[in-house]
Amino acid sequence: MSQTNTPDAFKYASWTIYGDKDKEVIIKDFLQRWKGFTPDILAHVLQETKEDMHDKLFVLSVLGYLAPPEACALLLPFVHSHKRSERWISTLSLGQLKEPIVFPLLQPMLLEELLNPKALENEAFDDYDWYMSRRLEIATLLGNWENTDAIASLCEALRQCWAMAANPDVYFGDSPSSIYWYYTSYLGWWSPFMNSLAYALGRLDAQEVLEMLILPPAHLHIAKLYFVYGALKEIKDRNLLQERWSRLFIERLVVQQTDGTIRTRYYPLDQVIQTLQRCFHLSTEEQTAFLHQTLIAYRQTMYEYYPRNSPDYEERFCSPDLGDLGPFIY
Repeated sequence: MSQTNTPDAFKYASWTIYGDKDKEVIIKDFLQRWKGFTPDILAHVLQETKEDMHDKLFVLSVLGYLAPPEACALLLPFVHSHKRSERWISTLSLGQLKEPIVFPLLQPMLLEELLNPKALENEAFDDYDWYMSRRLEIATLLGNWENTDAIASLCEALRQCWAMAANPDVYFGDSPSSIYWYYTSYLGWWSPFMNSLAYALGRLDAQEVLEMLILPPAHLHIAKLYFVYGALKEIKDRNLLQERWSRLFIERLVVQQTDGTIRTRYYPLDQVIQTLQRCFHLSTEEQTAFLHQTLIAYRQTMYEYYPRNSPDYEERFCSPDLGDLGPFIY
């Protein structure tokens, strides 16, 4: 595992633990508190027992990017921590270091409480958002590991995620206003998470299982596009700014230009077209049609989500009090 230079390692860890907060301030405050970041200092931080100890999580994340010789020994004791956040971050860091012992641990972590978001403990994070962001990392990490044993877990996560997105009544109660409040709170993560899962399946060249997934047409189309992006395989280095990965799974990958032509993000159009042919054996005409259909699929996904996919949509969700509660996607 190649080492990341120290400033970048701290920057990546800062994004992982604290999200969009000012990275320079976070790093400066850490160095002022601990007077450095030598292996001895990092080990000392991990020995602290304070309950609200975000510095500990920060160090657990930094170790995965710095990759010092002591990293595995420092991280392994936290893999079975009673604190869920410590367990997740230490396991993710060991996964970045390609430590074989955590490969079977990452797969159930992908599914942990996925269908029960209200069960998350409060650790001073916006829990659901924070853990869902980690799930995106886990999915990408499992894809980059290139071990096909992860395929079943990736498919099950995609199945569960779509089950909740398509029918939140089962998970959030039966009041339309209550359901909609929870639904819109979580919906922003389900779509990028499903995209990351399809991307990981592309990394593993799992075309056959993608075709077997039970997804509505527009969602399956978008999943195939992310599968293709995963199958391109040019980006394998996890030591990239995390924001890049967030954008990758949220942004439209195919956009129409003012002259009516289309372009693709992150990869040249010709590379995407070649990979479409390789993965799905599409003819030249079919490749072009697929990319143009993507523009329509982005819009159609909103009609496949709840509540617009409900037979009683008009009756339950278009009242004068509630307005039109159909979700806005993309």
